[in-house]
Amino acid sequence: MESISRPAQELRVFGGGAGSELWCRIIAEVTGRPVAVLGTKEAAATGAAILAGLASGVFSAPEEAFAHLRIRGVHEPRPAATERYRELFQRYRGMARRVLEGAE
Repeated sequence: MESISRPAQELRVFGGGAGSELWCRIIAEVTGRPVAVLGTKEAAATGAAILAGLASGVFSAPEEAFAHLRIRGVHEPRPAATERYRELFQRYRGMARRVLEGAE
Protein backbone atom coordinates (compact mmCIF):
# COMPACT_ATOMS: atom_id res chain seq x y z
CA MET A 1 0.00 0.00 0.00
CA GLU A 2 2.81 2.38 0.81
CA SER A 3 4.19 2.10 -2.73
CA ILE A 4 1.08 3.89 -4.05
CA SER A 5 0.50 6.23 -1.12
CA ARG A 6 2.53 7.49 1.82
CA PRO A 7 4.10 5.60 4.73
CA ALA A 8 1.55 4.46 7.29
CA GLN A 9 2.20 5.75 10.78
CA GLU A 10 -0.52 3.56 12.29
CA LEU A 11 -2.83 0.77 11.18
CA ARG A 12 -6.47 0.75 12.23
CA VAL A 13 -8.46 -2.44 12.60
CA PHE A 14 -12.11 -3.18 13.25
CA GLY A 15 -14.57 -6.01 12.97
CA GLY A 16 -14.11 -9.65 13.90
CA GLY A 17 -10.32 -9.95 14.02
CA ALA A 18 -10.00 -6.72 15.97
CA GLY A 19 -11.53 -8.50 18.95
CA SER A 20 -8.46 -10.72 19.28
CA GLU A 21 -5.62 -9.16 21.26
CA LEU A 22 -3.26 -11.83 19.95
CA TRP A 23 -4.13 -11.12 16.32
CA CYS A 24 -3.73 -7.35 16.81
CA ARG A 25 -0.37 -7.89 18.49
CA ILE A 26 0.78 -10.11 15.61
CA ILE A 27 -0.26 -7.47 13.05
CA ALA A 28 1.63 -4.78 15.00
CA GLU A 29 4.77 -6.88 15.27
CA VAL A 30 4.77 -8.15 11.69
CA THR A 31 4.29 -4.67 10.25
CA GLY A 32 6.30 -2.76 12.86
CA ARG A 33 3.43 -0.25 13.13
CA PRO A 34 1.08 0.53 16.02
CA VAL A 35 -2.35 -1.08 15.57
CA ALA A 36 -5.31 0.98 16.77
CA VAL A 37 -8.52 -0.91 17.46
CA LEU A 38 -11.60 1.09 16.52
CA GLY A 39 -14.55 1.15 18.88
CA THR A 40 -17.13 0.49 16.15
CA LYS A 41 -18.36 -2.95 15.19
CA GLU A 42 -20.20 -1.57 12.15
CA ALA A 43 -17.16 -1.07 9.94
CA ALA A 44 -19.01 -1.17 6.62
CA ALA A 45 -21.60 1.37 7.76
CA THR A 46 -18.90 3.61 9.25
CA GLY A 47 -16.87 3.49 6.02
CA ALA A 48 -19.94 4.26 3.95
CA ALA A 49 -20.80 7.21 6.20
CA ILE A 50 -17.26 8.59 5.91
CA LEU A 51 -17.34 8.28 2.10
CA ALA A 52 -20.77 9.93 1.98
CA GLY A 53 -19.54 12.72 4.24
CA LEU A 54 -16.52 13.32 2.02
CA ALA A 55 -18.57 13.25 -1.18
CA SER A 56 -21.21 15.63 0.19
CA GLY A 57 -18.74 18.07 1.68
CA VAL A 58 -19.59 17.37 5.32
CA PHE A 59 -15.89 16.51 5.73
CA SER A 60 -13.26 18.42 3.79
CA ALA A 61 -10.63 15.68 4.12
CA PRO A 62 -10.42 12.05 5.28
CA GLU A 63 -8.43 13.12 8.34
CA GLU A 64 -11.34 15.30 9.45
CA ALA A 65 -13.69 12.31 9.27
CA PHE A 66 -11.20 10.00 10.98
CA ALA A 67 -11.01 12.40 13.93
CA HIS A 68 -14.57 11.32 14.83
CA LEU A 69 -13.63 7.65 15.18
CA ARG A 70 -13.26 6.29 18.71
CA ILE A 71 -10.08 4.29 19.39
CA ARG A 72 -10.64 1.47 21.87
CA GLY A 73 -6.96 0.61 22.31
CA VAL A 74 -3.56 0.59 20.64
CA HIS A 75 -1.12 -2.31 20.31
CA GLU A 76 2.49 -1.16 20.02
CA PRO A 77 4.96 -3.39 18.18
CA ARG A 78 7.88 -4.80 20.14
CA PRO A 79 11.04 -4.13 18.09
CA ALA A 80 12.63 -7.49 18.92
CA ALA A 81 9.53 -9.35 17.74
CA THR A 82 9.33 -7.24 14.56
CA GLU A 83 12.95 -8.08 13.76
CA ARG A 84 12.33 -11.79 14.40
CA TYR A 85 9.33 -11.78 12.03
CA ARG A 86 11.50 -10.07 9.38
CA GLU A 87 14.18 -12.73 9.79
CA LEU A 88 11.63 -15.54 9.52
CA PHE A 89 10.05 -13.95 6.43
CA GLN A 90 13.45 -13.75 4.71
CA ARG A 91 14.04 -17.40 5.58
CA TYR A 92 10.62 -18.30 4.15
CA ARG A 93 11.36 -16.40 0.94
CA GLY A 94 14.65 -18.25 0.54
CA MET A 95 12.99 -21.63 1.02
CA ALA A 96 10.16 -20.74 -1.37
CA ARG A 97 12.66 -19.64 -4.01
CA ARG A 98 14.59 -22.92 -3.68
CA VAL A 99 11.38 -24.96 -3.93
CA LEU A 100 10.24 -23.06 -7.03
CA GLU A 101 13.65 -23.36 -8.68
CA GLY A 102 13.60 -27.12 -8.00
CA ALA A 103 10.17 -27.43 -9.64
CA GLU A 104 11.47 -26.29 -13.03
